[in-house]
Amino acid sequence: MRTRTAACVVLLALTAFTTGCGSSESTSKPSKSSSTPTTAGATPAAAGAEDLKACTKAMKAVLDANPDADSEALKPAECDGLSKRDYQKAATEVLAGMKKD
Repeated sequence: MRTRTAACVVLLALTAFTTGCGSSESTSKPSKSSSTPTTAGATPAAAGAEDLKACTKAMKAVLDANPDADSEALKPAECDGLSKRDYQKAATEVLAGMKKD
């Protein structure tokens, strides 16, 4: 039962994150400068993979600590820099891991 509850919480968090609240106007943040240094020798793709892995671990930790966590708790600080697509990937990985358990 805990697995099902946690899966529902992840899906609700994913839905809340991807739909968002707001107008149809574009309120995007200015893009980061291309001169932003990356981690020692890491390419932007590699840094993105590390961020995705960190987000996935953080989401799993939240669910392990509290299977009934709300959608706000399921978007830990490690996930803040991810795009919606990457956040969805992280949530999907968490759900896939729950199926195996």
